[in-house]
Amino acid sequence: MKKSGKYLQKVQAYRCENGHRFTQSKREMWDDSFIETVVFVYLRCLSLNTTIDIVRMFYEIDVLTKGLILSFIKSVADALPTLDDIDRLFHPIRSGYLAFDGVWFSYGREEIVPVKSVKTSKRMSSPQKHNIKVFQLLFHEAIYATTKDKSIEALSRLKRYVGSGTHSYEERFLKAYRSLIHNFKYTLTHFDYPHMRRDNNLLECFNGILKPMLDLMRGFKKEENLDRYLKLFLLEYRFHSLKESRFVQRRGNSPLQVAGVVLSAYYDFMTYLRSHLALAYKLNSV
Repeated sequence: MKKSGKYLQKVQAYRCENGHRFTQSKREMWDDSFIETVVFVYLRCLSLNTTIDIVRMFYEIDVLTKGLILSFIKSVADALPTLDDIDRLFHPIRSGYLAFDGVWFSYGREEIVPVKSVKTSKRMSSPQKHNIKVFQLLFHEAIYATTKDKSIEALSRLKRYVGSGTHSYEERFLKAYRSLIHNFKYTLTHFDYPHMRRDNNLLECFNGILKPMLDLMRGFKKEENLDRYLKLFLLEYRFHSLKESRFVQRRGNSPLQVAGVVLSAYYDFMTYLRSHLALAYKLNSV
């Protein structure tokens, strides 16, 4: 099987002295491009059954089993370079910053300050909605101030409002305020480094891609499989195009390209790496 379809191949036939006929061929039944096609489909749907259905529909022939797909995944993951190898090969330019993801106004599953409910809630009175809007504005000013001094001043105004007793959310506002000041110094870091972005949208984009993949996997039975699948997921992310980024300089580029790596045109990161590094997939038993 090849990427472009099924091919018949000629092999040399032999006859032993007892008249028995046999053939001998060292050629694999599965072409590397076909293996990559199957793994690529799997990475897009993360379902063995769906992969079988798509390949069956496309080639109009039953060629796959779950075990065979797992063998393909294993062989590709083992052959491809590691993330550290990618760094050594392409030398991406690191930002030098470490970003942390976080969530506002949350405490476990409870929404401390019901900001999202202000417009739609019919239970809250007008004064209650006003108080929440004021808190939200002061909180926003502390996070998105234009200078470090203004951010600190806004935090002081927020503190005074929380303890003013002019609202009916003293306990909730206090919890949210404490959550903010606990790591407040980290929200000021970008003021000391002009080229550092104040948001973590790129990190949230990465989490939004990786988390659903891991949820679909429903756990790993073998530690080596965890390493293999994470390797494939992370490699795919580093080579995938950021098509809908709101930052023009990122749009259409992969994370590697955003980091200054020059890559020739490609449509599948596995084929790209195999062809540039002269890799070959060795099928193993699952």
